[in-house]
Amino acid sequence: TWTNHQVINISGLPGSSQRSFDPTITVSSDLLYRLYFSYCPNSSILDSTCDTYSAISYDGINYTLESGIRMGVESHPVIDPAVAYFNQLWHYSSPIGAPQEGARHATAIDGLNFTVTDTLGTGEGYIRWVGNFLNDGAELRFYGYENSPTLGVVIWWNSTADGLNWTGYNYTNVEGKDPGIVKLPSGNYLLLAPQFAPTTSINELADEDAIVLYPNPAESYVIVGNPMHEFI
Repeated sequence: TWTNHQVINISGLPGSSQRSFDPTITVSSDLLYRLYFSYCPNSSILDSTCDTYSAISYDGINYTLESGIRMGVESHPVIDPAVAYFNQLWHYSSPIGAPQEGARHATAIDGLNFTVTDTLGTGEGYIRWVGNFLNDGAELRFYGYENSPTLGVVIWWNSTADGLNWTGYNYTNVEGKDPGIVKLPSGNYLLLAPQFAPTTSINELADEDAIVLYPNPAESYVIVGNPMHEFI
């Protein structure tokens, strides 16, 4: 049973062009809510000015922007962050480029100053490291998805006990993309993921050929474009 949605507030955002998006929530070492999210301060499209930011809150509703950028690169947008605390480190990931190009993996002691340590999922075809982390006690899991002609769009998880070496892909029976997951006090897992209609006779466009409407959701306008090429 879910309550009605409530809009959160983030004060101190630079620029004024777009709302923040792709949130992931954590609890800081001093037991405050820390929200990591994507934000493009002065752009109405996904470009290299879009980075990962963070904000802190006492109540989980009213947030204050923290100084600095959590992760950014000069040549590409840095969006879809995932963050979790495991083995005395904060772990961060975000797609390197298109979803099939893998993800950068970074760590931080304080949850603010991240250093990229390695990459995840590069060269693995239909595997998408787009989703969220879960600290499952003895292991850190990442829940992502595969988009393949054989399996369709299905959620998987991959785990590590040391934050460096990953055991392999375990496929769930859930169809969808961009999953979020928590482990309940009962020991059950609660997974949320956008669902899609069954495959039809119309061929699905490859990721690099797909058309994107941005922002989504939109209030007064949309921009149509290809995430790998120029926006229209």
